[in-house]
Amino acid sequence: MIPTITVFVSHPITEKENDIVKRFINLGFAPLVDATHKHSHVWFLNNVKVTDHRLYTFENQNVYFYDVNDLHPEMDFTPNVMIHWSEVDRKLEEEEWRLIREWLKYKFFTCYDYIDYSTKEITFADELMKRPFTDKRELEEEKLINQQDNYSFKTFFIEDKDTMLYEIWKPYTDLPYTSVIRNYSKRGHIAFFPTLYICNSWGVSRYDLPFLSFIWKQLDIKGDFDMDKMLKEATEKCYPSSKGEVELEPKVYRRTIDDVLLILQTQQDGIQCAHVFNDIPEEIKKRFK
Repeated sequence: MIPTITVFVSHPITEKENDIVKRFINLGFAPLVDATHKHSHVWFLNNVKVTDHRLYTFENQNVYFYDVNDLHPEMDFTPNVMIHWSEVDRKLEEEEWRLIREWLKYKFFTCYDYIDYSTKEITFADELMKRPFTDKRELEEEKLINQQDNYSFKTFFIEDKDTMLYEIWKPYTDLPYTSVIRNYSKRGHIAFFPTLYICNSWGVSRYDLPFLSFIWKQLDIKGDFDMDKMLKEATEKCYPSSKGEVELEPKVYRRTIDDVLLILQTQQDGIQCAHVFNDIPEEIKKRFK
């Protein structure tokens, strides 16, 4: 059973709304785009209420979900996305809708990518969010093209911010790991190596550590490669020293360097994650605290 995804957009469509549509397409879906009914309370009551659905709104670094009964007649807040199943006998449990919300956060919000998610939960939600059967063969072919069978590594230095970005692709993965090292001139390349272990998916392959050792040599770092020592020192730096100094927890994004550059620019401009759409009522926000 394949879900129907509707993206509600303005007329004309905004850049951020267009990003949502493109992201769903990149994930293998064929979303419907509605530029007519976004602010029509009557339309939602007449056409959506009878379906097994949830409405999803993106605000700052979060995703909130609710149903038609939560909408206000004046439509002072509006959904970005509606997900529903057309099958009459298809009715999701509340926990399944919650997992879809976690899946959306994981797939859409780059600011969440350095936080460890439960693999089982995301996998379960991904099975709920089946792609259209007509696209199945095409998607599998694309997957073979996009997923490489070896490791790769590159860096990018933002000189005016004294920030170094490190990107690693692992074999048979659809997204790389990009670490952000600030105050690079003071911390150097060594600060990069422990950062990857903030992700549960790093270190599970017996080839992960040898590849880091290879990078160590390629970067011509003096001294022996001792991962245990670096992890211990990095952990200690996260606690206040005798001088009261503490090093911020590292950030690792499951995005390319180009994507991370956009994220950093967006944060500098004062917009977290580049997704600010609505002012969600407190009665809905309270459900997710």
